[in-house]
Amino acid sequence: MKLKDKAIFKFRRNYYGRKLKKYISVRDNSCKAFEEIISKYRNDNCFIHGGYSSIKRFFQKSGGIDTLIRILDDNFKNILSPAYTLTFKQHGVYHYKYSKPDIGYFGVVFGAYSNFRTLDPIGSVWVRGCLNKTDLDLKNSFFAKNGIYGCIDNKKSLTICLGTDTVMLSLLHYLEQKFQLPYRHKLVYKGIVYYDDSTFEHVEHKTTENIKVLQVERERIEYDMLKEGVMQRYDFGDFSIRVFNNQDFSDFIERKTFKNPYYLFYEKK
Repeated sequence: MKLKDKAIFKFRRNYYGRKLKKYISVRDNSCKAFEEIISKYRNDNCFIHGGYSSIKRFFQKSGGIDTLIRILDDNFKNILSPAYTLTFKQHGVYHYKYSKPDIGYFGVVFGAYSNFRTLDPIGSVWVRGCLNKTDLDLKNSFFAKNGIYGCIDNKKSLTICLGTDTVMLSLLHYLEQKFQLPYRHKLVYKGIVYYDDSTFEHVEHKTTENIKVLQVERERIEYDMLKEGVMQRYDFGDFSIRVFNNQDFSDFIERKTFKNPYYLFYEKK
């Protein structure tokens, strides 16, 4: 990105960051207030993105991560969280148990609370709850119709961002393929997947990636989602949560990208 574009991109981030503030619901800085909000969204599934440091600070006087998990268990049948291992692209080895998630420490911590992990070597997901593994394509959790994302692309599933700096959109890569957006292309990475300590398989793992680097305008997307009622945001002091129904998000992305396939980005050059 050129220097001029970087300056404009930063200006737009700040501009939309200010504009979205009027759609934020400010709540008491308490675990009780948090629990009351979460109970409003009771559903079958929730996909959690967590900012570990913010979560740890917010729950430190209320029982820590155990309290968060208890609240989520009370309101959702299944709790899912990313355990992505993007380093598979470089070293080509994935172990369902020992491959450490690459994005955020919450992805490491949540593993201790999960029942199982999908075997997708790049887009693996932790699952806590009653999802039946025999009904899922565990090796292709991102893109298969009966993969994790295919199973939560509906009204019975939410995405919740807990203490993250901005809105996180993991379901997006599944939707980009679903709607055949032009900036993604298919790639294959070769490597080894360990299913236990001794059983392994040589794989050709199929995934999709952007054709070139494109700058996602997250603040603008968050503003649009809040303005159109697709997402709700609550601030408990300096701890923010963002909640949206996955079907509503899917409809939102389909509507926006139908008009402009590059809706998500600052520039398409």
